[in-house]
Amino acid sequence: MLTQIDASADKIWGSAGSISDEHGFRDLAPTTDAQWEELRAATITLVEAPNLLIQEGRPVARPGGRIQDQGLEGVAPPDQIQKALISDRPAFLQHAQRLQTVAGEILSAVDRRDAAALEKKGAELDEACEACHQRFWYPPKPK
Repeated sequence: MLTQIDASADKIWGSAGSISDEHGFRDLAPTTDAQWEELRAATITLVEAPNLLIQEGRPVARPGGRIQDQGLEGVAPPDQIQKALISDRPAFLQHAQRLQTVAGEILSAVDRRDAAALEKKGAELDEACEACHQRFWYPPKPK
């Protein structure tokens, strides 16, 4: 998750929209062929990553291993996440498919060099990620 999905998503989000700070206003969209190619490579990784996520029996973490943000309030421990993934695999597969679909749409935007579509689809990527995290990554709220 961290090295493929997070890194690729961060590359996409860092290449969409604009920013205004102490250095002024600037557009984040790629401006060179090399920048577009780098973004395309990250996007292809994101298109393919769900194929790894959905492998039957794939562990959330190595035995005794940690996950990103483990121990922080609001993040479920790996064993709890694993149980949720197993108990509601159909929902997880739907979330993974949504991630892959949005990533494919981002790839199309990158291939067209369409910065506006990249920004729009980047927001949809955030929604797809957060929906899955809400269901599986964060512990259930007490009732």
